Amino acid sequence: MGAPIDPAIIRKLAGAEAVLKQMSVALKSLRLYPPDHVQPSAAVKKLHELHSSFHDAHGCFGFSVGAEGFFVDGHPVPDSAMIGRLLFSSTGCTWKG
Repeated sequence: MGAPIDPAIIRKLAGAEAVLKQMSVALKSLRLYPPDHVQPSAAVKKLHELHSSFHDAHGCFGFSVGAEGFFVDGHPVPDSAMIGRLLFSSTGCTWKG
């Protein structure tokens, strides 16, 4: 059993997960809908709101993605492998993992 994780880090990871999920939704919307459709605009607006709220609460964050999922400031985001696959697929990249 590893060392306990600071509750502040757990909250930051949860907030980052929400931002990353919405990023995936926004990218998919931009790819699926024509430029004048309301859905991409709404998805990007929600992403901006989530990111602004996250930034106000936690400041900046760095993220990386690997076969195991997303990492925020070096900490793994729980259950994030699917988010990584969605993000990659929404940008047209191929996922090998």
